[in-house]
Amino acid sequence: MALLTINANYDSHSDRWEAGCVAYEGAYNNGIGWWGTGGKGWYYNHRDRTQLRWALGSLPARRLPNKIRLKVVCTAAGSWAHLLVVSPYGGNGQPDPEGDTCVEKHDNSGYSAYGDASFDVLRSVGTKWVDLQDWPASHIRDAKEAVNQFSLGLRELDDNDALAYIQCIEADPAAVQLEITYPSGGLPANKALVPMGLV
Repeated sequence: MALLTINANYDSHSDRWEAGCVAYEGAYNNGIGWWGTGGKGWYYNHRDRTQLRWALGSLPARRLPNKIRLKVVCTAAGSWAHLLVVSPYGGNGQPDPEGDTCVEKHDNSGYSAYGDASFDVLRSVGTKWVDLQDWPASHIRDAKEAVNQFSLGLRELDDNDALAYIQCIEADPAAVQLEITYPSGGLPANKALVPMGLV
């Protein structure tokens, strides 16, 4: 098997409530960025989501991975009931969150979860690996061919639990990573795109 680990090259955080929306990019809080997933509570009715992007230049073309893991570093835990949802940004991971408005960031981070799954990893602090199995495989392959980058949206299930925070890449470039595994000798998913004799 071939295993590749790539660092995220963009991260942001959208904070939306009934009367408005504010997006944050880059390090803040004295140089330490904390991107939140979850709700701030019924009184303020804030809903916070995180946007992440990776360049795919180091990945092989037309290859279908068979396992994907997401690494984040939780700096402040959510509650005992916090459930992380990971979804393809914009529905297929190809739209670029950089330059999107706050509302666009928020909405594009709200698509269906990979595998209809949620994860309890942000109930405690520390380095966390989220096993996405092969759910994003076709999105990553297609994004590689179409735009050579891939983006995810993170949120808390139902946006109704206390915030959990993850470390931003401006404070630690390796804080957010994708670990992508390809099967040994795996054939390209679309062999028609590969010249004969090169498979």
